[in-house]
Amino acid sequence: MAIASQSSGSCSNPGTDDVRNFRAISLVRALQAHDVRVVAYDPVVTENMRPHFPDIEYADNAAAALEDARAAFVVTDWDEFAALNTAFDAMATPLVVDGRRIIQRRDGTTRKDFTW
Repeated sequence: MAIASQSSGSCSNPGTDDVRNFRAISLVRALQAHDVRVVAYDPVVTENMRPHFPDIEYADNAAAALEDARAAFVVTDWDEFAALNTAFDAMATPLVVDGRRIIQRRDGTTRKDFTW
């Protein structure tokens, strides 16, 4: 799931639409606790996340989630997220927190890596 923070996609357990023990849930809760507007995207799990977070915005694709975002959190390693490149140019502040180490480094983007 990519989670974009607008003040900001979504995430699932890799390769599934299962949201049990899903790392993105605690991340979204923490962002909301700080009044961050969250825009989430995931190619598989969006419908399973809606009951947990009916009040956040869900983007139709990763590029839409990144538009005007101040930060992006990559929580799952979908190939679609690894292929993102120029989509980061649409961010207000291209800060990418890559929890899966799948985003290529590029000029103009601040990237922070960590593993779960």
